[in-house]
Amino acid sequence: MACCRGVADDEHHGLKLVGRVAGLTVPTQISSGSFDAAGVPPLRFTEQRLPRGTKAANFQRDAGKISFSGLSTEFAPREGAQDRLSGMVQLGAVVAAEPLLRGVGTKAVMFVAGANGDAGVWAFDCVAVETVATRDRRRHGECAQVRARSARALRRARVQVWLEPAQHYLPVRATQKSGLDDEGFELRQQSVEANP
Repeated sequence: MACCRGVADDEHHGLKLVGRVAGLTVPTQISSGSFDAAGVPPLRFTEQRLPRGTKAANFQRDAGKISFSGLSTEFAPREGAQDRLSGMVQLGAVVAAEPLLRGVGTKAVMFVAGANGDAGVWAFDCVAVETVATRDRRRHGECAQVRARSARALRRARVQVWLEPAQHYLPVRATQKSGLDDEGFELRQQSVEANP
């Protein structure tokens, strides 16, 4: 089980995903960034998986690159580029801004980077509209379930996200798998906080 917490003020946002299994914290993902006309651009994304330590993706827009800790791999940032955690919030913002993306069979595309030197274009397909029960037993109606896919995503990662229209299409549930052999994890929205 994993929980995700978001914090925002007028200039910055922060997202933290913490997974717990039998009392152990694995994995932890943290995304921090700002706001611009394209949405919620991340500045830094970290992922900690025991026992491998922490890895990071750094979105250096002024330098014109996305770099990674301990790796020489670099990518040129694209407009709207996201990390694996902020991408779920960005997806909700894109769907909220564009009514034509709210129906089954629609698709939203974005450039997504992980912390392991991986990045690529992900296509999020809306595959169903469902009622979702979250951890606090609230039931959210008419949540759109979207799945990420690309040639790279099918080999390395699979993401499913459920967006809640009544909460400005913020994700209320998501699942992530890093590869075919990965059991993955599920997260459910715990809180969204706005700093005064």
